[in-house]
Amino acid sequence: MKKSLTERMLGRYCVVRTESAGVHAGILIGRDKQECLLSDSRRIYYWDGAASLSQLARDGVNDPENCKFTVAVEEIFLSEMIEIIPCTLDAEVVIRSVPEWKASGSGGFGGGSASGGGSTNGTGTGDGYGSGGGYYACDGEGKGHGDGGGNE
Repeated sequence: MKKSLTERMLGRYCVVRTESAGVHAGILIGRDKQECLLSDSRRIYYWDGAASLSQLARDGVNDPENCKFTVAVEEIFLSEMIEIIPCTLDAEVVIRSVPEWKASGSGGFGGGSASGGGSTNGTGTGDGYGSGGGYYACDGEGKGHGDGGGNE
């Protein structure tokens, strides 16, 4: 019996591009229409050394130190999926070897702290945090960068 397209992709390390959550790389463990579930997934925030996602999935990148690939998460559910590109083994090895891009320092959610005379108003302290389409990822200095999914 012939396997469906989804069955052919399940269990493979893939690059997935979404409408609003950017680009991710991980093992495809489930798919339904425009939704998918990845395990061992990294968000590909910015890449250098591949001209397109197709080249990224085939070759990886040739400048891993200049890429921004987040920490891996155990699972991620993605909606509004546009494309799934299976990776070669060589590309998977390269993608997994890119250093983790994450905030440094104490981190935090940029909350405020109350000060003076019982006032609940205060000035915000701490680094901002967050990622995803329409959100911002921070570079450790509290500077936000929109998550557009790299160069493509």
